[in-house]
Amino acid sequence: RVVSGLGWEYRTQPLTAYRHVEEGSTELAYVLGLLVAEGCPAHRDNASDGRIRISMIDPEPIDRLQRWALGQQLRATRCVKAPQEQHHHEQHALDIAHHADLYAAVAPRSAAKLVPAAVLNDQELWLPFLAGFLDGDGYVRTPRREIVLTTTSPYLQQLIAMLNGLGVSCYVWSARTGDSNPELAVCVSGDHASLLAGTLARWVSIPYKRTALQELVLPRMRGTASEGYSCADVFVP
Repeated sequence: RVVSGLGWEYRTQPLTAYRHVEEGSTELAYVLGLLVAEGCPAHRDNASDGRIRISMIDPEPIDRLQRWALGQQLRATRCVKAPQEQHHHEQHALDIAHHADLYAAVAPRSAAKLVPAAVLNDQELWLPFLAGFLDGDGYVRTPRREIVLTTTSPYLQQLIAMLNGLGVSCYVWSARTGDSNPELAVCVSGDHASLLAGTLARWVSIPYKRTALQELVLPRMRGTASEGYSCADVFVP
């Protein structure tokens, strides 16, 4: 099936076609997804500084990003920020030395960020990018069998096009609070969420999100033979 959108055409590929892509060739895509979701310049008013900063409650994506940076011989400085309020959590923060691709991904403010062109142009990078984005700015609703990617309007259509290009249907959720910009999310539900969950589970770093993704797969794995489902098609250990 050929899908048109955002100025290009591409053929959809079943998710199972990407199950055996080597992790080493896609790690940058995961990193970019994580940073598009949660990263920013360390000093926005001083572009010459060039460092990239990310801060998260969950340490696992920060661990992974730090390993990647050190593997690229990039200086990475890490700290833990104590909570300022009793009900808040400590934050794991990481600063990475200048890297052109990373800085280009985080330099725009949230309302102007886009999926990097290098990711859009290579379908094999879409799933690891989406996994990084899910670790950074998404969640899994297990009871409702939904995968939710919270986003802003500029790259909302890009995420939809990527999911559709993988043969995954999705819908958009929107809510407005006061005079602020509307909150937007791309949601995948039902059998499509089960199929997507089985592939994303390979790349996500946060344990409770990986567990939730695997739980989304289970109802599909329990399908009867008449439903035509194969565990090998939907679950990546």
